[in-house]
This record gives sequence, structure tokens and C-alpha cells, in this order.
Amino acid sequence: MQKVKDLKSLEKFSKLYKDYKILNFDSGNIKKEDFENNTKLILSSLQHLVPIIEEFDNTTPTTQITFQVITEGFVTKKKFTDVQLNIKRWQEVTKLSGGSDQLNRILSMLTGSH
Repeated sequence: MQKVKDLKSLEKFSKLYKDYKILNFDSGNIKKEDFENNTKLILSSLQHLVPIIEEFDNTTPTTQITFQVITEGFVTKKKFTDVQLNIKRWQEVTKLSGGSDQLNRILSMLTGSH
């Protein structure tokens, strides 16, 4: 597996996992502040992901790249998994509710699921 060379950008990207607040989509009791903070966090994290993705060819799954926040020790496997599953659930809710196509594309980039 190809390793990320730009570790500074990877560490900045890992802030997504460190600062992300798990949203409970099933209860419908989502704090607006957490939702907005997560949205901003995702968008700001993407700017750090772009130079990393450019190191790889277009056949490399994004998740193979983002997983390296664990192998480089920036985030625990549990935190990475919890956030990935929550983003996946967010993506499902966005699709089911007819949410923004742009948001769905961003979430699918992070989850590797369309």
C-alpha cells in the first residue's frame, strides 16, 4: 500500500476525526451547533485532503488514504471507525431526505460509498 508523503496535511486532515461530534440521526435529536460544526469541519478538512489525494492515482480509494490517519498515529482506530460510521449514516439520511447533492458527494468521498 502506498504511504502518504505529506504527513503535515494528513495530520491537519486528522482534525476531522479528533473534533467531529457524533450525531444521533436515529433519535432526531441533533444539536444544531454540532451539525454546523461538523459541516464546517468536513469542508475545512477537505482542503487538507486535496494535496494528499494528488499523491495517488485516481484508482486509489479515498478511504485507503484517509485510513492512514490511524497508521500514522494521529487518530485511534475506534475514533476513526465511529466517525466513518456516523458520516456513512449522515450520507444515508441525506439521500433519503433528498438533501444536497453536493453534500452527498462530499460525504461519499469520505466514506468511499456512493
